[in-house]
Amino acid sequence: MKESNESTNLTYTDAVILGIVEGITEYLPISS
Repeated sequence: MKESNESTNLTYTDAVILGIVEGITEYLPISS
């Protein structure tokens, strides 16, 4: 995953976003 600039654009950001979303979903009654 070093020669993938298109994928690197959605790795750290996605991880952070997913982490926040999952954290919120844990507090909220969302089962999606």
